[in-house]
Amino acid sequence: MTVMIRQNDLHAAALAALIAGRPDKAEALLRPALACDPADAAGWSLLARAMGDRGRFVEELEMCGRAVALAPATGEYQAQLGKCHARRMDIAAAEQCARAALACSPLSDLVLDAIAAIHTRLGQHEQAAKVLRRAADEGSRNPAVHFNLGSSLKFTGDFDGARAALETAIGLAPRYIKAHAALTSLGGISVEHNHLDRLTGLITAVPDARDRIHLAHAAARECEALGRYDEAFAHLRDGKVALLKTLGADPRESAGALTAVLVAPTPAIVGTSPARPVFVVGMPRSGTTLVDRILSGHPDLTSIGEFQHFAQLLRQATGVATRHLVDGAVLEKVAAGRVDLDGIGHAYVEKGRQLAGGVERFLDKFHLNIQLVGLIAAALPQARFVCLIRNPLDSVVSNYRQLFEFATPLYRYSLDLAAAAEFYTGFRQLAARWAALLPDRFEMVEYEALVADPEPGVRRLLDFCGLSWHPACVRIEENRAAVATASAVQVRQPINTSSVGGWRRYAAHLGPAQAVLGSAAA
Repeated sequence: MTVMIRQNDLHAAALAALIAGRPDKAEALLRPALACDPADAAGWSLLARAMGDRGRFVEELEMCGRAVALAPATGEYQAQLGKCHARRMDIAAAEQCARAALACSPLSDLVLDAIAAIHTRLGQHEQAAKVLRRAADEGSRNPAVHFNLGSSLKFTGDFDGARAALETAIGLAPRYIKAHAALTSLGGISVEHNHLDRLTGLITAVPDARDRIHLAHAAARECEALGRYDEAFAHLRDGKVALLKTLGADPRESAGALTAVLVAPTPAIVGTSPARPVFVVGMPRSGTTLVDRILSGHPDLTSIGEFQHFAQLLRQATGVATRHLVDGAVLEKVAAGRVDLDGIGHAYVEKGRQLAGGVERFLDKFHLNIQLVGLIAAALPQARFVCLIRNPLDSVVSNYRQLFEFATPLYRYSLDLAAAAEFYTGFRQLAARWAALLPDRFEMVEYEALVADPEPGVRRLLDFCGLSWHPACVRIEENRAAVATASAVQVRQPINTSSVGGWRRYAAHLGPAQAVLGSAAA
């Protein structure tokens, strides 16, 4: 009994350290204890969490494996291991852990939420929603369960169900910031039905800029829906300025990553894979999801969504721990011939086919693969690239209006108008480079032309990808596949021109972006 009490105290102290953001302290507590008692499954699980929090994912996987080996009938440990496999895109292993976890009993709502997270990371949003619905139906009072259910239902197109789940989350936790933002993203805002009073009250009450930014974007979105564009811009500007100050970040760092790719030599084609994947690339919010829906409407092409598979394999091969998709250190190793691009190509195709359910051809729509086109083209000689080009100011404004992940530098350009314009300029330079180097494999598509007259544009896309004409490709609103992007609501509608020229609503505020774009064009 004394040993058990001591062990429980140890676990509680380690958990408290993890909650406080001190994984180093948790590790210091757990490692000596586990050396004395290596059969402590809960201790290994907690140490795995500490390793994950410190970004030491190989060790995290090892510790999770030890916990499962000691207590295979514990759903929590199976789900934790499954999330590790899912992060590595080891699809078969992740799915096996999810099944094993579901077979355990009893299952708390926290464990069900963790199982759903496995499916979400694999892009299996219908399965995630099913597991989360079970937790909700069993009476979960955890707001995160209802928030995640709302997110999954949004991705699958059940917007009414998503609203109900998100309102439940807010009812359980009135300051659940991300739930407020997600609710607004579902649309349906009107003078009679909006949340502006609630949102503006929260903006005033919430001290942390990393929380307020979600509220700022939500309030801006609702102001836009009501035609109050100056107010919308003020919310965005204030939220982004405060966030940049809190992060101490340079929003121009994102454009610097593009420069590294622009000046790097392009590798020769070395790949031997006969696979013919299609990559849809471009600026975020430029129509990449639209093209994904068009092409995945064809019975011979399946979308695997937005996954950073190729970049992940490249980082593993080089051993470079970069915060960017690719950087100078990675490119130097490629140029020196120290990277097996052919092996990466084959590994990438294997993962892609698994995600696509084993079909022969699949589509990858991770837009920022624009930075990797030269490497992908060398590794996969039959790959094709569709690059979306959109009006410069529409591109800049739509990126500024979108809240991206800001923990890494990938999208930090979107926190500043001038930085977003610099990123756009770098993107166009990259696109021009790939078009010149890969004239038969890199197709640039103008968003405005495509939405103005869809059928001819769709026919050209299908022909470029080596696909026959299929009328369902134009009727994207009939495509029932899940969409886990910011366009999840828009692409459930027919192709339309409603987003063209939207920058004009903010014309009075775009001086910094116009100055950068003007200098680049001069």
